[in-house]
Amino acid sequence: MNPTRLIIVRHGNTFLPGEAPRRVGGRTDLPLVPSGVAQAQALGLYLKAIGVSPRVIFAGPLKRTRETAAWIQCSGGFGAAIEIEDALRELDYGPDENQVESAVEARLGKAALTDWEEQAIIPNGWQVDADSLLDMWGALGQRALKDYAGQDVLVVTSNGVARFAAALVGGLTSLSEAYGLKLATGAYGIFEAQEAGPWQVQVWNKRP
Repeated sequence: MNPTRLIIVRHGNTFLPGEAPRRVGGRTDLPLVPSGVAQAQALGLYLKAIGVSPRVIFAGPLKRTRETAAWIQCSGGFGAAIEIEDALRELDYGPDENQVESAVEARLGKAALTDWEEQAIIPNGWQVDADSLLDMWGALGQRALKDYAGQDVLVVTSNGVARFAAALVGGLTSLSEAYGLKLATGAYGIFEAQEAGPWQVQVWNKRP
């Protein structure tokens, strides 16, 4: 039997060139900008070229993830249905929601943001249940192995949520030390498992 593969994608760009990036979470519903559409189209073409053929596409409920999933589906010519999963919604950044990064760093301090990027330590004020996110990814991995054994499952989400997929491959420390936790806009990762597992990282944080 072929391995089961989880292809985890972060949505494309939501800011225009020259626009100050903001800490956009689950309460800020931005669409893709033109460069983000181009990233999603490139992902569809690239994934098809490397032999990915998703049986199903799971996407978070926000515009940026739904649009990314739709453009990947279209450009890759994939017939898989898109299923919206609220559990893949981006995190709630509390008082830092939709704030420019300079303001977020001023409130939290650089060390707190480094701890988040490198270890997924939740900064003060963010409304994030790390255990629930880890459990969600564990359940999604089990669902893939049960319902889509030997097939490809595409998951389109956001950076904050994507890092907790580390639950499938040895935990946050394991993924961080080997690859880092961040998934850039328009980037993807591939986890692979034979039969009942375990899952192994094949690629993480790669752009076409």
